[in-house]
Amino acid sequence: SYIHYDLSYPRNTSARGRTFAKLLGNGFTTANLTDPSELPCLFDTDATETDEVKKGGTWHQATNSLRLVLCERKDLKCKQTDANTVFFAVIHRKFPNYLDLPLRYERHFMVWSATPPFHVLGISQHPILMANETTSGWTQSQTWDDDPANAATVAHTKMHKNATEPYGGKDYWAYFTYTVSIAYAWARTGIEEVGDMSVGYLDDEVVLGIGIDDKGQGFARARAGDLVQCLRACPGRAGAEGDDR
Repeated sequence: SYIHYDLSYPRNTSARGRTFAKLLGNGFTTANLTDPSELPCLFDTDATETDEVKKGGTWHQATNSLRLVLCERKDLKCKQTDANTVFFAVIHRKFPNYLDLPLRYERHFMVWSATPPFHVLGISQHPILMANETTSGWTQSQTWDDDPANAATVAHTKMHKNATEPYGGKDYWAYFTYTVSIAYAWARTGIEEVGDMSVGYLDDEVVLGIGIDDKGQGFARARAGDLVQCLRACPGRAGAEGDDR
């Protein structure tokens, strides 16, 4: 088994950057297995992208990882190999409020190679929200701007003096949400090894466990291929051309 225990951007000499190690047992791990030539993929966005209280976000791995074969299970020509297999997991970019308590967790998916030294390959270009998910950082009308009926209600209400959010439309159902686990939605028999349940294909469904306002929970289902699309490619190894990136 392997573990990420730091995903910070190496902004100074004291920051380690990505730290990835193998568990040895009895509380011990190997040294950092990250390729020393690997360039950071979690760019130092803190200095240029701030939230409403002018504080930047910090990166944290939020869930376990799953192995993903980059073709569809229904494709009989697709066979799992090292070349077409990756790991993916949810990472959060956490923003604090004035009291340094969580204001918002932005959900991103990170993908890395399934073979040593496990190069990071890509990360979601934008935060990922489920279809009806609400979160702080955006107004209610912004959150539901893709709902035609709600947009019409908001537009009509805005014509009235002193109208305020949510302008008669839908309100938040959660102040902030965060992802705690991911698992393939298995509905098949014939699984020989428990480890096989953590291997899936692009057309397999993933169940996401979602925490709600530190007091409730919810679940979402989505195709694995939908979760890892629209990735920003990572820069790879310094000075490398044409190798594993």
